[in-house]
Amino acid sequence: MVKTMNKGNGKKRVVQDVDGRLISKPRKCPECNSSNLVNNGDGLFCADCGLVIDEQVIDLGPEWRAFDSKQKLKKVRVGPPTTLRMSNLGLKTFSLWKSSFFLEDRLKNAQRRTGSKWIQNTSFDYALSEIDRMSCLLGLPMDIREEIAGLYRRAMKKNLIKGKRVESIVAALLHIICRQRGIPLMLKEITEVSRAASQKEILRRVHFLSKELNLKVPPAPAVSYVPRFCSELGLEGKISAEAIQIISLAIKKGLLVKSQDPKGIAAAAIYISAIFNGRHRTQKEIAEVADTTEPTIRGRFKELSEGLNLGIDLNVSSYAGRPKNNNILDKK
Repeated sequence: MVKTMNKGNGKKRVVQDVDGRLISKPRKCPECNSSNLVNNGDGLFCADCGLVIDEQVIDLGPEWRAFDSKQKLKKVRVGPPTTLRMSNLGLKTFSLWKSSFFLEDRLKNAQRRTGSKWIQNTSFDYALSEIDRMSCLLGLPMDIREEIAGLYRRAMKKNLIKGKRVESIVAALLHIICRQRGIPLMLKEITEVSRAASQKEILRRVHFLSKELNLKVPPAPAVSYVPRFCSELGLEGKISAEAIQIISLAIKKGLLVKSQDPKGIAAAAIYISAIFNGRHRTQKEIAEVADTTEPTIRGRFKELSEGLNLGIDLNVSSYAGRPKNNNILDKK
């Protein structure tokens, strides 16, 4: 494989072997101006006139060679990058003991115990395992787990963990990160995967940690809940897009208040969009999916319908097509 690298005003050709080695290579032979140059691993020479151009080739790759993935795994001597999801940052070295002598067993146990000796809180390993377990059950990516582990380390250094349940602290930090990232994850779902932690306890820890760590916990945008709720209700993408459009129009007109529950706003917008497209869903069905109440949906429905002049009311049980005197969504 040949690459061209810019160096100053001129260009320099670089040859990359299958092993990943980068070798600088001139364009032509200085003796016969031939471009048929060969690298045999020990040097660079011209295949036409035999002139040795370079005898000391810089090899930036490993000194070993591997012909398949199994040989590469056996010969490689470097490990994965450091990670906050491990108590030792992933830098611990494990010894492989092949025999079972008493002394070697004692050394092995001592090595295992000294891995987290610098950590004052002995529950730190358990907290990291809880972060991985809850994140895996909720389908959160690795970068979210890294952020949660980093916040837990900050809280531990400020002695904010003592006297509090590890499960509630981890659940609260997970809730904070999801809010900051705009991930539509409900508190009810976090409570279900958390061990022995109620919603009230998690909310208390959220307020405590956000205050002590100077963290901003913005409310989740209502738009982020719409695709998820529509998917659980079996509604197509057109209804989801129209519900998002209704919420965007309401935000531009200043009809929504920040203190309002975003799940209720998303549920009302889906209720309206489903009526417009003849795919009516009852308030009870939407309330169960959105983890809200029917009065909340009715209240947000009334605000959106009157504020946007949609021309529909709560007495509609099934409706196919838009109101003839209303084209506010078509103009957008």
